[in-house]
Amino acid sequence: MFMLKKINYIKLFLYLCIILYVVYRIFLLFVFNFQYTDHDQLSMWYATASFAHFDFWQPRWFGGNKNAMIESILAVPFYWIGVKLKYALPIVTCILSLIPFSFLILSCIRKKEYDKALTILVYLSFMGVNYDLLSSAPRSFVSGLALMSIAIYLLSVNKFLFISGLLIPIAIMSTATSLIIITFVSIIYFLSNIKNLKNLLKNLSNYKFFALGFIFGSLIYYYSSYFYEVICKECSASKLSLNWTFDIFLNNFPSFNESFKAFSVLPIGLITICFLGVMLILFLYKKSYFNFFSWLLVLVLSFSLYSFSKVSDYSHDSFYLPQFRLFMYVPILVAIAIYYTFSYKSKFFYYVILSIVFVFSLSFKLNKLSNINNDSYYMTICNVIPYKINDMEKNIQLIVNNEKNNGNSYIIFSDILDTGYVYLLNSLYYDSFFSHLRDYGFEIFSQQIRQKISNNDIKAISIYNHDMNREVVNFDNPDLKTWLKENSPYGCRL
Repeated sequence: MFMLKKINYIKLFLYLCIILYVVYRIFLLFVFNFQYTDHDQLSMWYATASFAHFDFWQPRWFGGNKNAMIESILAVPFYWIGVKLKYALPIVTCILSLIPFSFLILSCIRKKEYDKALTILVYLSFMGVNYDLLSSAPRSFVSGLALMSIAIYLLSVNKFLFISGLLIPIAIMSTATSLIIITFVSIIYFLSNIKNLKNLLKNLSNYKFFALGFIFGSLIYYYSSYFYEVICKECSASKLSLNWTFDIFLNNFPSFNESFKAFSVLPIGLITICFLGVMLILFLYKKSYFNFFSWLLVLVLSFSLYSFSKVSDYSHDSFYLPQFRLFMYVPILVAIAIYYTFSYKSKFFYYVILSIVFVFSLSFKLNKLSNINNDSYYMTICNVIPYKINDMEKNIQLIVNNEKNNGNSYIIFSDILDTGYVYLLNSLYYDSFFSHLRDYGFEIFSQQIRQKISNNDIKAISIYNHDMNREVVNFDNPDLKTWLKENSPYGCRL
């Protein structure tokens, strides 16, 4: 009877922590993700509007042979029922970011391993505020990790195997680092079932639907690359670069603090490394070699990207392009390792420690976020010039009304930084505006504008620069064609 009360008490405490964490993530959506955006997120908005009109004109990220716009597809039902894009996309991304941890926690609850579930939840709450903010930003950072987690879960429960197999290649197509997740789980599962290897081999025939789904998914993956490399070469302005050398590893290694600092409340990358080291020492001391190898594998895979050139390709200062965003698979690896290796019979003091860490983590982050609506504070944490969504929507409405009142038929944004305004314009007025974003090659786009001018298809044109200053261009001006040659503008036709 005493044990029953104890278990119920722990279970109640676990549910309370889950509720508090969900409330915290909802709070982040309202104070940040619903308020600020950038041009990559706005391209997701535009993709949602396109998909909602059954317009699937590129298989991956618009204008790039990399990633996939999974969040945009999943946000379509919200779009259909009238939810604004500025709410729909972050909500979808936030849910996707929590899926890997949710499956692990729910699996622990199903097994009545409440201490393990609480450990995973507390570890998730210990993530830094920048991790929480970025994991709700629809930029294809977490979609592949979520799809891979769904595929692994379905495979583990032996249900919907065709969907499981289908999702694996699509997950890798969306977020390449999801390959590391399936690699880790496969190795751990193989080692934990090595004694039953013969039985596993005998039951391979039961996974024919999984294999069939994997083949279909691989065909989708192949077609997506074939599209950009053969069918529409000009559609790809960027391609994933993965040069691998040991010298690159040595050059990247000193930046480990940038890679891991977002994975702890205190922005110190060494905390994550020390945590992994403590796990290794603990299990080695206990002579639990399987657990030791599991954590060693987490450590190795956490640094595996350091041999690729992509790690050093991004600015460490930009909030939306931080180095740690390439390593967002690491917390999932740690959570999976906790799930497989923790069998500690928790005592009262263990729950006290978890409670202190949980309360401290949320309190610390909430205090840090208390001034998030202050623009100067936003600049401090992001080091970028943000798009304030409400201001953008007002500017777009003013532009549209102004141009229609003046009888102009075409709008051009002359600064490449203002591509976000074009994405927003076409996502908000999808039925009214024609977008040339399909012709993603900048020079091709400029040529089409020049062609339309020469054909008198455009009777009047307004150019808006980064400061939203407007200039009406006279087509008799001989400098117009020179300007078009020197610039690669984006435009929309009214």
